[in-house]
Amino acid sequence: MMKTIGVLGLIGLLFAGPRVWAQPAAPAPGTGDQKAGSAIDSQIGEAVLQTEAILRLPKGGEAVVETKLLGVVNPPSGVSFEGVRFEGYGRRVNTGSRDVGQMVWSQVSKIVDGKERTAVLDSAWATQVVMEGDTVPAELRLSAGGDMAALVKAVQQLNDLDVEEPEEEEEKKVLENDPRGGSYGRSTGSSENDIAGEYQPLESTQPKIQTETVVAETTIVTTAGCDVRVDETQGVAIVQSKEVTSGASGTSETACSDSEVRYLLQRSYARCSDKIDLSEMAAWPQYITYYVDSGGTTHDTGECVPDLEQEFEIVENKTGCAVYTDWSTITAQEQASLVYTNQNNSQVTVRGCEPVGTPVAITWTDAGCSIRHDFGANRSVLMEKAVFTLNGKTYTAQECTDRGVFYPHETVATVDGIKVCADIVALADMRVYPQTRTRINVNGAYQWIGDCTPDTNAAIDLVATHDGCSFVHDEPANVSYEEHRYYYLEGGVRTYVNNCSSSGVIYTHQVEGGAVHGYVNHDTQRFSYENTALYIDTPYGRIEVSAGQVREGAPQIAYIWLREETVETGQQSFEGCNTYTLTALNDVYQRPDGTEYTDSTGVAGTPVGPEDTCENILVDSRDLKSGGAAIFLSSWTFNLNGDTFMRQCNFAYYDTFATVEKRAMTNTASGVVISTTCGYFDLNGNGNTEDDFDGWRTFRSNGNFNVQVYRECGASSSSSQTLYVGQSAASHNQPACPF
Repeated sequence: MMKTIGVLGLIGLLFAGPRVWAQPAAPAPGTGDQKAGSAIDSQIGEAVLQTEAILRLPKGGEAVVETKLLGVVNPPSGVSFEGVRFEGYGRRVNTGSRDVGQMVWSQVSKIVDGKERTAVLDSAWATQVVMEGDTVPAELRLSAGGDMAALVKAVQQLNDLDVEEPEEEEEKKVLENDPRGGSYGRSTGSSENDIAGEYQPLESTQPKIQTETVVAETTIVTTAGCDVRVDETQGVAIVQSKEVTSGASGTSETACSDSEVRYLLQRSYARCSDKIDLSEMAAWPQYITYYVDSGGTTHDTGECVPDLEQEFEIVENKTGCAVYTDWSTITAQEQASLVYTNQNNSQVTVRGCEPVGTPVAITWTDAGCSIRHDFGANRSVLMEKAVFTLNGKTYTAQECTDRGVFYPHETVATVDGIKVCADIVALADMRVYPQTRTRINVNGAYQWIGDCTPDTNAAIDLVATHDGCSFVHDEPANVSYEEHRYYYLEGGVRTYVNNCSSSGVIYTHQVEGGAVHGYVNHDTQRFSYENTALYIDTPYGRIEVSAGQVREGAPQIAYIWLREETVETGQQSFEGCNTYTLTALNDVYQRPDGTEYTDSTGVAGTPVGPEDTCENILVDSRDLKSGGAAIFLSSWTFNLNGDTFMRQCNFAYYDTFATVEKRAMTNTASGVVISTTCGYFDLNGNGNTEDDFDGWRTFRSNGNFNVQVYRECGASSSSSQTLYVGQSAASHNQPACPF
């Protein structure tokens, strides 16, 4: 008998046997091609499919795929394929030169009356397509080939509600429960297999139909009714399956057994809460074991259990906990929560804040509190706050509140004769208001508790006075204003309340002119400005407004001409020994202050003179020797003042001398030399008969005016000459002037 392979068996053949579906089988001997509408017991059919979305086919793995059926080639009569969808699995393999997508269609589905119906193909259909990349595009038409009888049977089950359907849990979800044993469902680690290596494209799009003998008995491999076995030791979940055989004699099945499909067991801590044991002050994370099947569905294998290899210590945490206060015992106590740090390094709170440690006493203090003033009750109240100290730090248990201690108010204006507040001056109503202030006595020390307040019942009138003030002068307006200030009397003493300011008392300026303050003279222009001073007459006497000065807009006062006069200019002119002093004519004017001003007219006056200013000035004088004679002397005597002297000499030398003088007649005013003269004189010109001159003794004979000069001892010359003085040069050969 022929054994019809179920879904799992076909998948195994497709991926393990050589070209089971790649080339349709040839027709059996003695049979011909089946035409549309003929009886179909078993023949190869071809269908046209179309993808609705992109299909991603993994290499070395598998993926669930589905398409819609557009139609079949040579469809049998009486069968409607409208709305039918193909569902199955696909993968991508490499043929050496290109990638080929292989898809196995194991069931069909259709929406009937709003409900999806599914029917398993007794014999799977297959599709192959050449791929570029790892995806099959959407809206792509594909060709599928397979057992037409199996397709017709499954489609009739979808369309005919009277046809007995397989159990939903076993056949409707075959793809979900399909374990795909062997290497199917896991990566092989290679892109090659037998069918890919021997792949040959179809020669024709028309299927080659063959007929086979119909076998009444079929066997399928299914996971329906089989549990997944969890093997904690290996850390895997093993898919179990069984064989179900149906025939004329009935249905039989084998016991469930392990398949080659296994799923890795994993732990999930996120879905479990930690286990907490306060008696041990410890916590452990818990996990649940699960596996994920080939369809991506997660299956738990048990309940949450603690991971005893990870233990977290539970500790006290005072952060975020307020201090607990117990007013029944007037104590305070720290609080703490219980926490631990989990495997994610996050802090987990086990218990909220509760009191821990030893209670401490709460005390009252006024530090940091003020005294509350109740002005309505005319008293102040002491306030205190409750505090306690923990770990060296002071905390406030209750903020400042009344404690029942009172201080009466006292209003005063002066303390020890001194005002406690400044008076308020109201110039608008010309009154002064004294002020008072309130105080309290706290443990013998006074404290001010309010600001100064005017006492309207003790108002004092203000008085205006000029005392201590001045005047405000408005020169352009030619008036001055008297200044006033205000005061009030208190105890006979003036208290001034403001500074001096202008009042309504006005004084007109008085003018005092140049007779007192003089003038400012401008001689070159021959006019003057008068200096004027401003003042006012007041009950307090004369008040100077402005010192004497030339005012803006003052008139020019012209000088008065008095006379013309001649004055020496200080310059001179000269004619020989005559000197003349030059003069000029000036105009004399009288200034406004009575003084005179002389102005040059530029006209010359008559010179004064002449005056003889010459002197005969000695320019030079020289002594001239005229010659002499030598006389031998053995001795000679002379008498001087009654005493007789004798001198021994070997010889005597006689020389004669005359003095020649050069004189210049000079005008001493101009320094000009008018004439020069030269004359001869005796040595002294005084009529003496004996004179000394440079070691020579000179004798003069008065009778004939010749000069004899005797040189005393030491003479060596024997020549002599006589020079006549006072005679004409012609008769006595007087020499010419030597200068």
